[in-house]
Amino acid sequence: MNIIYDLKLSNDTKFKHVTAFKVAFVPFISLIIISFGFWIFLETMYGFFLSSMINTLNLKEMFYKQILSDLKNYIPLLLLYFVFLYVIGFYLANLLLRSFKKIGKFAAQLTDEPNAEFKLSTLEKREYLMRFAQLFFDYIAESRGAGVVLKSEIPMKFWNIKGVVFDYLHYLIYVLLLFVITIVTTLGLDYMSKDVYQKITNFAVEVLQIKQNHMLFFSTQQELLSSIVMVTMVTMVLVYFIIANNLFAKTNGVTYAYFRTLKDVIQGNWEERINLRYGDPGADDAKFVNQLIDFVEEEIDELVELEEIIAADKDEGDAVDFSDMAESPETGLQEEDVIHHDGLAVLELESPPPLPPIPNKK
Repeated sequence: MNIIYDLKLSNDTKFKHVTAFKVAFVPFISLIIISFGFWIFLETMYGFFLSSMINTLNLKEMFYKQILSDLKNYIPLLLLYFVFLYVIGFYLANLLLRSFKKIGKFAAQLTDEPNAEFKLSTLEKREYLMRFAQLFFDYIAESRGAGVVLKSEIPMKFWNIKGVVFDYLHYLIYVLLLFVITIVTTLGLDYMSKDVYQKITNFAVEVLQIKQNHMLFFSTQQELLSSIVMVTMVTMVLVYFIIANNLFAKTNGVTYAYFRTLKDVIQGNWEERINLRYGDPGADDAKFVNQLIDFVEEEIDELVELEEIIAADKDEGDAVDFSDMAESPETGLQEEDVIHHDGLAVLELESPPPLPPIPNKK
């Protein structure tokens, strides 16, 4: 598994391969455990045959050749099964990262398409991060439309979230997959154990004179085989639950990091960005969300700056400076004819003399 971490892959890709490896590795360990149990079982059976018949030089070779002759046919099936489990683990990792992937993809789309709509499926509506992301993208659209940084009210159901929330939905899906994998693995191991037991019985019929005490011994050994399979199944379930706690501890923490940052931005704190720990999944998509916040913030700042420039130009156009006119000989104005009021120059001109009266003609 360290080989996967050493590869130059993104955090999300590493998370997928590591998860797939863990899911496939558990049945592999189970197979090793049950193989060790089978070996003890076969040694016990060989001792029984050795004590029940005349010892020959080829007895052990003949015994193991008879029992294990067809087990090599299971090797291709086991390899295919491990590949199948790897694919299941990869699918599970994609499922855990799906929310981050959709949010990041839409954030990149919203940068170029301001009118894009964030739609949720029925399953996604049950995830608090996806519902809050929809609220966040609506807020971003409103801020872009208004050209200012708005402050929006957060619904109480989101306001009360103060820490990591356990993802019951994905955990339920994981448990269902775990149940399927465990059942299939158990059935396969049970089939192999019965096949081994049948070969031992056939070998006993061929080389021994079967007595009642022999059948009692075989019956006891069959129960031993079943116990080995059951112990293996329980071990698988326990290990899978340990893996589940590890996986969901990572993804739930990342989910809350997304939620906390989006919540801060909606409250007007546009300096916040999604910052994840080294190696955390979801980092690739967090970059798109951070880029969207940066882009919209710069867009609003440029718009505000443009409005300030337009307002300043308008004020300069409304104010007329007559100071130069007062000193210009072409206008014939003197300095005393100009009154300065609140920074503006106002002309004070003398009224012209009245015209002489027009004589009346008789």
